[in-house]
Amino acid sequence: MLTRGAARTLAKLAALAGFSLAMVLASGVPAAAVGAGLGAVAALVVGVPRRAWRGAVLLALVVGAGRTWSGGAAVGTAAGLDVLALVLAAAVLVARTAPDELLDLLPGRLGLAAVLMVGSIPGLVGTVAATREAARARGCERDPRTWLTPAAVRAVARAHATGEALAARGLVDAAADANEPRVT
Repeated sequence: MLTRGAARTLAKLAALAGFSLAMVLASGVPAAAVGAGLGAVAALVVGVPRRAWRGAVLLALVVGAGRTWSGGAAVGTAAGLDVLALVLAAAVLVARTAPDELLDLLPGRLGLAAVLMVGSIPGLVGTVAATREAARARGCERDPRTWLTPAAVRAVARAHATGEALAARGLVDAAADANEPRVT
């Protein structure tokens, strides 16, 4: 039997999954605009931090620009709005759900992975934003390689450091997770 907190968390996850599915299934700029509007209203009501907003808008612009280049203005606009809606909806979940609630709902390593994933989103968004600002300061913002590559390297370094911290605390077996032979 689920506890009251676990049931609430499950309902939040189900709502996010339903919203995400609706965004994926609905096509076109009007549907994407409605979804982005709903995501924005929910984020405003919940009080999603400004850093998450910046990251959501930045990611939406990057995806929208890429899809505009490959598929046209309407496709790019819809894709950017879809990404904005989904990132803001995820930010609402992060803002309204304590990590302990996810740990209680999901068993063992799955719960730990979910908490780490949800918790890393704001950090990754901040990393991309900071790297892009650094590229802009160097006058290189037009070439995506000048900020995407360093952002990816920093994201991998963050993941590696998180893995080392988990192993140091005995929460995971680093050798087993890396598929390396164990030395006994």
